[in-house]
Formats: sequence, structure tokens, C-alpha cells
Amino acid sequence: MEYTIPSYTLEAFSLVTIIVLIFSQIMDKHNDRKGKIFTWTLVAFAGLMISDTLSWIIELYSGKLVHVLVWIVNLLGYVFGELLVTLVLIYIVMDILLNPKMEKIIFKILIIMVCVFTVFILVSLPFGWIYSVSDNNLFVFGPLSWIPIVYTIAQLLLMIILVLSRCKVIGLKKVAIIFSYIMLMSVAIVMNAFFNELLIYCAFFTLSEMVIFLNVQIERGKKRRQQEQELLESRVQIMFSQIQPHFLYNSLVAIENLCVEDPSQAREAVSDFSKYLRGNLDSINNKKLIPFEQELKHVQSYMALEQRRYGEELKVRYEIEVKAFLLPALTIQPIMENAVRHGFFRKIGGCEIILRTIETETGWEIIISDNGVGFQVGKQKEDNKTHIGIENVRGRLAVMCRGTVKIDSEVGVGTTVTICIPRGE
Repeated sequence: MEYTIPSYTLEAFSLVTIIVLIFSQIMDKHNDRKGKIFTWTLVAFAGLMISDTLSWIIELYSGKLVHVLVWIVNLLGYVFGELLVTLVLIYIVMDILLNPKMEKIIFKILIIMVCVFTVFILVSLPFGWIYSVSDNNLFVFGPLSWIPIVYTIAQLLLMIILVLSRCKVIGLKKVAIIFSYIMLMSVAIVMNAFFNELLIYCAFFTLSEMVIFLNVQIERGKKRRQQEQELLESRVQIMFSQIQPHFLYNSLVAIENLCVEDPSQAREAVSDFSKYLRGNLDSINNKKLIPFEQELKHVQSYMALEQRRYGEELKVRYEIEVKAFLLPALTIQPIMENAVRHGFFRKIGGCEIILRTIETETGWEIIISDNGVGFQVGKQKEDNKTHIGIENVRGRLAVMCRGTVKIDSEVGVGTTVTICIPRGE
């Protein structure tokens, strides 16, 4: 076709749109595996449009070097086009929730198909089977130019079959969304293959990518809302796992005894107890990270109550080297409680718990160690309820700040829990 100002304008607009979408995907910190595949589809589409634009520009010139460049940019156009359709198919395979085994099989088949197609295109170049370049550097279709078209249509049909086979699993709404960008891609490919309508090709392919982008954003929003709900449930669960009836009863009994024996100590115990309860209740409303100092005060209130119960047998040492960082509420206290209940409570002769913070090149570490009874890491505990707190801590750290929890323990020696908080959040 004759390339006109509208053709150049639309291709430039499509390219700019795709580049904006690429940067949007790259800058998104929550980009998952499926989102990364979509990012590569955008890159492939950008490569396809760039190679197509270069072919327009190069055809305006003459010479042997230009002749070679025309061959190369058109080859890149075929490769990028095939890669684009294949990546969209991979995205759909991930989107329709196939089992991992079947997903791997399809991925291997697609990779083999791309490799075979690329080799076929390369082998055909000297013979001009798919395309050739005339003496005046113009692109000319070859006698087997229909093979890439049939190949691409076969891929589109495979997409449709896969989606229909999972219709009951993913639901009609999901099927409609997937079919919308399959149909847009189909129109773009058919119009370009049979009618060389570049305007329609660019417009429909860009629309297809935008539909996928909107689908990615909608799914990401649903995932975030689900995570927020899980975090809320986690906060409620951890609150109740921490405020155990036996702890409340023992604390109140200890305060009652102090009222008779030492009223001033009783007043301090009541203050610590109220701070402890307030810290647990406030954590439900904490959707954001809190300063470490705030969490430290909550830990100190809790440990002060425990030390009043057990006296000198329970020792606590704070080695705080750094305080200027953020973390989820109720991160340290559940681990300190486990150290008391499983390290100290089962050990004869007392126990020392050390809370330490350090700054590293990648972030901060909170280290809670005790010289209690220890345990075999990985062994199933007798009472799973006692470890709900740590599992909640692990989950909230991962979601809220990409943090991790590492547990090292040795029977008869003690336990060390290391919490890593990375920078950048």
C-alpha cells in the first residue's frame, strides 16, 4: 500500500501508546509472573512496529547496504510478529488456570514452534519462499508467504479451543474478555495479511494490547483487595491469638497480688497491661507500616508484664542499634511471646531473651534469640494454635514490605528468629 501521513501518524501514536504501557508495567512493583509475560508482549509489539517503520524509511534510499537492511528489518518484522502472537497465547494459557503440568507442556510446545518457525524463515531467505526484496529495495511476497499466515491463524484457533475448554472453570465473563482481544488480534492479522491494511492493523493490535492491559489492571486490583481482606482477617486472628484467656487471667491475678504487696508496682503493672491491650486493639486499624519505636514500646509493655509474673528467672536484654525503619504492627511481640512460652516456660533454671536490631546493606534485621529449650525446625508442633502468631507475622511481612522470617533452633541450646526488612518500601 502507499504510505500516507495518516499511516505514519497512526503508527507513531500506536508506538507511543505501547511504550507508555511498557513503562507502566515496568514501574509497577506488584507485577506478577503473568504481568511480566504481558510486558514482553508489549515489547514484541513495539519491536514489530519499529521494524515496520524502519522498512518504510529504508525503502526511500538505494544501494547495496540498503538492500541488505530491507532484508533484515522485514525478517525482524516476521520474528517479532510471531513472537507477539506466541506470547499472547502464553498469557492466555496462564490466564485460564491450567494445571502446572499441562501449562509446562504447552509452553514447551510453543517454544518449539517458535524455534521451528524462525529456522524456516531463515532457511527460506536465500530462495525467497516467504518474501524477497526487489532491485529497487521494495518488499515482495514469495510463493510460500501464506505459510506464516496459516501458522498464525492456527495459533489463534488454538487460543480459542483452549479458552472454550476452560469455559466452565473461568466463567463466561472471563471468556468474553479473552475473546475480545483474540478477535481484535484476528482482525488485525487478517487485514494486514490479505489486504495490507496497515492502518487497521495498527489500530486493532493496539486496541488488543490495551484490552489486555485493562484486564491486567482489573485483576491486580482484585488481588490487592483480596490481600487487604486477608490482612484484616490476619490482624483480627493475631489479636485473638495474642490476647489469650490464660494470659489475661494470670496478668490480672499478678496485679491483684501486687495491690496488696506493693501498690506502686501494681500501678505500673496496670499501666503496662493497658498499653499492651491498646497496642493489640490498635493493630486492627493499622493498614500501613508503623515506626519500629512504636512496636518496641508494645513489646516492652508485654515483656514487663511477663517479667512481673516470672521475676528474675526471665531476663530480657535490648540491643537496639537502629530504630529509623518501618514494619507491620505486631511483628515482634508474637515472636517474643513464643520465646517466653516455648523457650522459657519449658526450661528449668530461667531464660534470657535478647532483642537486637542492626542495619545491613539491603535493609534492616530484627534478631530475637533465647537460650531456651529449642526445637527441631520443620518438625510438626503438637499445638498448631501456638504458632498462629508467627505464621501471621510471616504473611504480613511478605505482603506489606517484602520482608522475611528465618528461624534457627537447636534442641537444648535455644532459638534465633531473624526478621529481614528490605529497603525501598
